[in-house]
Amino acid sequence: MYHDFRALDPSKYMDEVSPGRVATVVVAAVDSSLQARAQADFVCDGVNDHVEIRAALAILPAAGGKVMLSEGNFSIAATISLSTNVILSGEGSATILKLANSADTDVLEMPRNANESAIESLSIDGNKANNALGSGIVAKGFLWKPRLRDIIIRDCPAHGVFFTSDVAEDIYLPVLINIVSNTAGQHGFLLGNTVDIDGFMLFAEGNGDAGAWLGVGGGGIFRLHIFDSLGGAGLFCANWTNRLSLIAPIFETNHQNGAIIEGEGISIIGGHSFDNGVDAVNTHDGIVILGDKNFVIGHQSNNAWAAPPPQRYGINVSGDDNIISENQLEGNLTGAILDTGARNVTKDNKGYVTENRGTATIAAGAVTAVVAHGLTAAPTNVTWGATTDTVGRRIWWSADAANITFTIDSIHTAGITLNWKAEV
Repeated sequence: MYHDFRALDPSKYMDEVSPGRVATVVVAAVDSSLQARAQADFVCDGVNDHVEIRAALAILPAAGGKVMLSEGNFSIAATISLSTNVILSGEGSATILKLANSADTDVLEMPRNANESAIESLSIDGNKANNALGSGIVAKGFLWKPRLRDIIIRDCPAHGVFFTSDVAEDIYLPVLINIVSNTAGQHGFLLGNTVDIDGFMLFAEGNGDAGAWLGVGGGGIFRLHIFDSLGGAGLFCANWTNRLSLIAPIFETNHQNGAIIEGEGISIIGGHSFDNGVDAVNTHDGIVILGDKNFVIGHQSNNAWAAPPPQRYGINVSGDDNIISENQLEGNLTGAILDTGARNVTKDNKGYVTENRGTATIAAGAVTAVVAHGLTAAPTNVTWGATTDTVGRRIWWSADAANITFTIDSIHTAGITLNWKAEV
């Protein structure tokens, strides 16, 4: 319900109703405290509470302002849309916007041209048990600097957070900080049509498809933790995603692959992928790289605690010209790295030895020396130098998956020692 001053001229509202408060309107939930309801500008009755919230947004001045939601439960039966320079804020997890039964709609929307709008400090319950459609927060069309912060989203029929466009427009410089998106019917985060996006402390658990699906053009930085995605990969980066940095990401116990990278110029720096592929043991991998010119540096990808351990390879790369370096990849079922691409650089990875060296001695009276090379695969290049006189004898090498064999063309009366270096 509204207060009696509902009929006041909106142009006078801020002066007559809320003296001393600049462009701020307070909406209280039906089950908020008596003090919150007494001090609020609008009080909801627990049915169609979007009406009161929309009314509060409508009386903000054209320059924008803030609508504050009290603690308590708000029943939302129609989408609430923000406009330019408007902030919708709550009391943290104590403010809950729940989609009403059979509403089948998005809860909150940042529509086209709602530039520099923000949603912060609240929770959204998508009530997917009683709705077939609807996402928690939707940003749609051309937008400049939308901001999401300190939000918990759960049980949406579609996506937790959905950035999209139905025309050839992008969302520029969006910022997402401390967002939890759990148990959506589809993706926890579906972030398409974005440019220069920053996402920090993003957590997704138990979503029906990917925890995060990214279609990012023009760069961005993410710090995310994706756990227990039920279908698809924990993270999916579409093939047009480029110049994106993933800082210390965690891909944990996802039902298929931990992450799939189709794009180009994506960097995974630090972080951990573990126990992914729980749907089918020894079938899925920690990170799958299908695109070209990507980087995985300083990442750990392995089986950790799951029983039986499910993750097949730490990193599976079929794209070209990627760099995979200085990663900890021991403890996967089949192997550390599966590299079927071209011109990839895989160097200094624990569990995947691509370079080794040692000594070999062809004993007096013998014509061969066999040494274990300790490499992940048969070497493609072996160099050597004799530390003793070969007396002009010719020496050559051959190798298999385990050993290098050095052969001399004739018996020498003294032993010949070789220093060797082998590379995959």
